[in-house]
Amino acid sequence: MGKTLKCIVVDDDPMTQRIMEGLIDRTEGLERLSSFNNAIDASNFLHHEQVDLIFLDVEMPEMTGLDFVETLQRKPAVVLVTGQEKYAVPAFDLDVTDYIIKPVDYTRFLRAVNRVKDLEAPVEMSKEANLNAKLFVKVDAQLVGIRISDIVLVEALADYVRILAGDKKYTVYSSMKGISAKLPDRHFMRVHRSYIVNLDRIDSIDDNTLMVNGNMVPVGVTYQKDLMGRLNIL
Repeated sequence: MGKTLKCIVVDDDPMTQRIMEGLIDRTEGLERLSSFNNAIDASNFLHHEQVDLIFLDVEMPEMTGLDFVETLQRKPAVVLVTGQEKYAVPAFDLDVTDYIIKPVDYTRFLRAVNRVKDLEAPVEMSKEANLNAKLFVKVDAQLVGIRISDIVLVEALADYVRILAGDKKYTVYSSMKGISAKLPDRHFMRVHRSYIVNLDRIDSIDDNTLMVNGNMVPVGVTYQKDLMGRLNIL
């Protein structure tokens, strides 16, 4: 039996809040700690409580759900629960784990929970794994093995990621957080909210841009200092 996930609900709609509370309480492996009708109270709660999973509305007064996610320093898994599909792209840019459109049914809720559990589960492959090891991704109905050393970069595409490995590209249903958990930290680094790169494949750096195996990749301001610290600079 896996780890029990400690959850909170953040939603200013009382009916949705009650529905989410009921779904959590019915689901084995979830523990509901509290519920909030605004992001500010939820943020204060996170300062003194360990939370593994947040079920979060987007449109709320004072602070939106997306703004709230951006403030999180130790980010739990986040499942957005909203009535608007238009927030999907900015949500996945912020590495939310899943995105549920209201009204929420139990089947869709359980799919989101299982995805969180899959990402939280211990990774079979060591984070410092041999670069000759393979990462298996689902392509159509097959699992295709990609040699880790061949991975040049990973790019976020809404609720998918695109993996560039050699001269091939693979589009996989995953978050950046999920794919990052599978790659060895020693060789891979996130350099932008939408890009992870293989440090061994960096050709050059020019201002806020990397050339990675001939591909131009932007470097986010918040990642620049860490990146320069990781490079072997003479």
